[in-house]
Amino acid sequence: MLLMAGIRANQHTWHESERYLPYPGTFFQDDFLERVTHACTIFAADYLTKNEPENARESLNNIYHAHYLANPEKDPFQSFVGFQRKWEEMMGISVKSEHKSKRECSA
Repeated sequence: MLLMAGIRANQHTWHESERYLPYPGTFFQDDFLERVTHACTIFAADYLTKNEPENARESLNNIYHAHYLANPEKDPFQSFVGFQRKWEEMMGISVKSEHKSKRECSA
């Protein structure tokens, strides 16, 4: 899987997700949802052996959350890139305004 990094002035750098192993790269691998399902199932079984059915139920609910509820409406990375562009524009406006104010004060 390829990940985009180093966004600046519309220049994109692509990296292999394996570059980020073991952490946080495991979250970028294609089998992530399978790992979540497997881990939560093991946790649920463990809770049942400890007579903690509510915890087991919540562990199994996490599988549902990972598959259906944790799926964002917008791509979080693209939202970040858009925010970054807006931030740079705002900072540019702020710096220009600050320089203008200093010139007016010194005149």
